[in-house]
Amino acid sequence: MGLALRFGSIEAVILLSSFFPMGTAVGDWGGRIESAHFLAFFSERDRKVAEEMVRMAERACRRITADIGIEPDERIHIYVCGTKAEFRRLLGNSVQEWAAAVAIPSIKAIVAMAPRALGDSYPGEMGRIIAHEVTHVVIGALLGDRVGIIPRWVHEGMATYESGEWGLGWSWTLGSAAVAGRLIPLSDISYEFPDGSSDALLAYAQSYSAISYIMRKFGPGAIRDVLVGVKEGLGFEDAFIRAIGLSPGEFEEIWRSYVRKHYTFITAFTSSTMFWFVVSLLFLLAYFAKKRKERERMRRWEMEELLYRGRYEIENGRDEGEDEGRGGEKI
Repeated sequence: MGLALRFGSIEAVILLSSFFPMGTAVGDWGGRIESAHFLAFFSERDRKVAEEMVRMAERACRRITADIGIEPDERIHIYVCGTKAEFRRLLGNSVQEWAAAVAIPSIKAIVAMAPRALGDSYPGEMGRIIAHEVTHVVIGALLGDRVGIIPRWVHEGMATYESGEWGLGWSWTLGSAAVAGRLIPLSDISYEFPDGSSDALLAYAQSYSAISYIMRKFGPGAIRDVLVGVKEGLGFEDAFIRAIGLSPGEFEEIWRSYVRKHYTFITAFTSSTMFWFVVSLLFLLAYFAKKRKERERMRRWEMEELLYRGRYEIENGRDEGEDEGRGGEKI
């Protein structure tokens, strides 16, 4: 399962705060851990997992708050669910089947499944997943009730960027979509992401790429300035123009051009056809290099043979002449 498909739906989690049974959830678990920015609730059998989640969350929070420019003024609650049933009981049917954690920014909460509830590669991904959800909550802490003004691709792009999930597989997903003309307009992923896992992965990849491109081209503070503009009361488009100097539509044209130039090359290079072409090319180069070395070796041997033969003939001729001279002498 792709890493992006471990996260909950931001448009769903914004709505979840209206019915999330916070008091009931706290009462269901006896374990409780506090840190500088987090308060975790869990059953005793998940204590070690909860402790690790809190450590990961604190590390992520330091990095994220430095980038976004705000530190939460209240502790973020983390609810550790030991089973999928418990996870679903708290969140209902508003979250995709593939989600392993969900952020609820409006109440500064994260609901996460313990690794044993999934029984797969989730433990190795837990740090990235927690960082992803912490990003959502920190953005929510900055924007308050204006958090819904930020497009979904900005939310998820920031969360994916901060959690460091990008990999070659995502590059291939983005590049293949660019080659096939299947890039999703950013306006189409402003309020919701596709339900299918492959389309959802593309939406996450596009969101990360767009945010990463903004960071590189316009500076690391550009996205923070957009968020601050929204916090101050501007609409997203006005805040975007003030921070970046382009409208979202103008930015998307530049970004799409970048994706077509950059990621299509990666896709071509990593495709199976290109892979076997490169393998064949390397084989041919190695073959010709071997042949060239063999020819050079043969020429060297031939030269050595000629030199040896010439030296032998000279020496042999000299010896014969000397013998003839000696034989002709009359004593």
